[in-house]
Amino acid sequence: MITNLSENIRTFIAANINDTILNEIGKAQEHLENIDCDVKWVKTTNVHLTLKFLGEIEQKRVPKIVEKLEFLTKHIRSIRTQLSQLGAFPKIEKPKVIWIGLEDNSNEIADLVEAIDNTLTKEGFKKEEHSFKPHVTIGRIRSLKNISALANALKIYSLPQSIYQEITEIKLIKSILTPKGPIYEDLKAFKLQ
Repeated sequence: MITNLSENIRTFIAANINDTILNEIGKAQEHLENIDCDVKWVKTTNVHLTLKFLGEIEQKRVPKIVEKLEFLTKHIRSIRTQLSQLGAFPKIEKPKVIWIGLEDNSNEIADLVEAIDNTLTKEGFKKEEHSFKPHVTIGRIRSLKNISALANALKIYSLPQSIYQEITEIKLIKSILTPKGPIYEDLKAFKLQ
């Protein structure tokens, strides 16, 4: 909970991922771990769909962000999506971040992200420059050890296509960085309609 309003906190807006998808993420991570590459895997308890990274903000800004998101989410319906594929940024051949994509054929997730971005840009937050690709990060590359084998595995690994995710709420989340990895604390949840 917020105590000292003058302190900065690291924050982002995200949607939780359901247990069925988390299970598939765990299977993919386990499969890729067998390649013996140097990857820092994201704990499945920390996996989420980031919609907007706010960065370091003053805690006193949180109530205004909450107010704006409460208003916004009253006008947005829940979103149904499904698993799509494994991928990597910037590209599979030279991966730095490994992710699992979510389908957004009707652009509902992209529209939600744009609405959040537009709302918070009016509050002084930087507008996103890149187009949004719905994904959850599952690992970060630490070195190039066995990188071509990893790239090949990413290309051929097949995810089940009939696993769905219902996005019924979004959350404003505080991120505390520690040597053992980030600790996330929900500041506020916002139900979608």
